[in-house]
Amino acid sequence: MLLATSDIVTIHTAFTKQNDVDIDADFLNMINPYATLINTSPGIIVDEEALHAKLEACPDFWVGTDVYNNEPKNLISENFINKIANHPRVYGTHRCAGFTQQSEDAVRHETVRLIKHFNKTGYVDKTNWINQAKPKEGLISLQIRHLDKVGILAHCFQTFAIAGWNVEELENKVFNERQAAVATITIDGDLSKA
Repeated sequence: MLLATSDIVTIHTAFTKQNDVDIDADFLNMINPYATLINTSPGIIVDEEALHAKLEACPDFWVGTDVYNNEPKNLISENFINKIANHPRVYGTHRCAGFTQQSEDAVRHETVRLIKHFNKTGYVDKTNWINQAKPKEGLISLQIRHLDKVGILAHCFQTFAIAGWNVEELENKVFNERQAAVATITIDGDLSKA
C-alpha cells in the first residue's frame, strides 16, 4: 500500500547475495505510476528490463539513479550503452562520473601547474591540499643541518622514536654541490625526554 501511495520512492540498500534483483517487476508494478524512483543502491539489485518496461508503460514515472547494471567500474568507456541511462525520464550518473574527459583534463592541467610551481619556487603549492590538519598547540620545529648522506635522517628518526616524538611535518633541502642539507622537522613530543 505504501508504494502505491508514495510520490517518491528511494532505495538505499547494500548488495548481498540474498537481495540479488530485489527491485523486480512485481515491486515496480506496486509503485504509483506518477512517482519518482531514486536509486543509490548497486544497480544489480534492480531488474533494468522491468524498470524500462515501467518507464515505457507509465509516461509520468521518473527515475533518478547513480548506478547501472553494466556501468564501467573505474575507467571511461566509450562503449557504455544502457537503455535506462539513455531514457528521457531517467536522470543519473554512473558511480565513476568523475572519470570524464573534462575531469581528466583538469587533473592533467593541475598536475602540470603544481610541477611548474615547485620548479619555480622549490615549494609544494598547498592551495588544493584538502584535509590538512590545523596547526596544533605545543608543536616544536627543529632545523637540523646535516651531511647529505644515507642514514643521517634515519638516525634522527630513530632518536625521535626512542624519545617518543611524532614527526608531524618534514621538509629537507639539499644545498649546492649536494654535500650539505637542512631538514626542518615539526615534532609533537616532550623535549625533556631528549
